[in-house]
Amino acid sequence: MNLLVFIFTGGLTGYWVYFQFQHFAIRVTSELYQAYHSFLSSNLSIEELQTTSVSSSLKAIKCGGSLTFFAGFISWFLLCYGLFENVWQGGYVAVYLSILFCIAVLDCHYQLIAPQFCQSLFVLSIFGAWFDVTGWTLEEVLLSAFIGFGAFYLIYQIGKCAYKKEVLGRGDYWLMLGLGSAIHWQYFPILVLFACLAGLFYAYGLKRKGLQVKELPFGTFLCVSGAILLLLH
Repeated sequence: MNLLVFIFTGGLTGYWVYFQFQHFAIRVTSELYQAYHSFLSSNLSIEELQTTSVSSSLKAIKCGGSLTFFAGFISWFLLCYGLFENVWQGGYVAVYLSILFCIAVLDCHYQLIAPQFCQSLFVLSIFGAWFDVTGWTLEEVLLSAFIGFGAFYLIYQIGKCAYKKEVLGRGDYWLMLGLGSAIHWQYFPILVLFACLAGLFYAYGLKRKGLQVKELPFGTFLCVSGAILLLLH
């Protein structure tokens, strides 16, 4: 029965990730339109809105078909099913890292982080602690998550005041809320160090290819670093 649940959840998660990759640009454009529609001189139809999204700098991520994601995430969930003795812990890791993967790819492609995805990580860890899946107490999850959120929010505000621009994106402190709910706050220095080193290697690789580095998707490197620490601990 548990195996069937993993297969079903893996397929559903794969389709969800595929849907996000294909429709994130349209959703962001739609939200921007709704936020600033009062400043526009004319209303846009749904067809025009989709055309605007396609022709804008936000393009849908080119990836395989939905069946590729369906099969790939089923395989990933089955791998977690086989690796973890505690079935529920394996399910938690599979879902958590799947959402983290989605955040990382979207941030790498668009340099945008959807706060609701980060909040989903936080809620998932809350349930994991509540049902004693992760081995954390509810107080530990809340403390670590809010320390991560507060620290990065403080860095965001200090950078904004000092440099008159955003040094970190707003999505980064929401991401730390999600990462902090699964990674103990004592490991935050290692988390940030790994992310910075990964970013430096990435920037160096681009420089070697003669490409200009304007901005780095730091959230992507935080996701990679967080995934490594989560699997190690």
